[in-house]
Amino acid sequence: MFVISYINALITFMFFGLLFLYMSHRKPDVNWGSSNQAHAYRNALQYAQKLENIDEHVKNYRPQILCLSGNPAARPPLVDFAHAITKGNSLLGCGHVIPG
Repeated sequence: MFVISYINALITFMFFGLLFLYMSHRKPDVNWGSSNQAHAYRNALQYAQKLENIDEHVKNYRPQILCLSGNPAARPPLVDFAHAITKGNSLLGCGHVIPG
């Protein structure tokens, strides 16, 4: 940047230096979140989108079950049966429908 335009480089560094000093002096109470958490979310979303384009095969078939059990604690045998089908290797969701 200094090779292309010395004056513009100095102005840019001074601007960001003043911005840094202002932010460090003000110390806003903001939770920006973790970069590890953002990276894990991005990877999970990206791989879930890639799964939509893959055809199912007999060797890697994983049933995805929505178990309409109501409160799962009220009907543990139904939840155990659904868990036995998925064997802990695929998606099992327990749902509760509230009419109204």
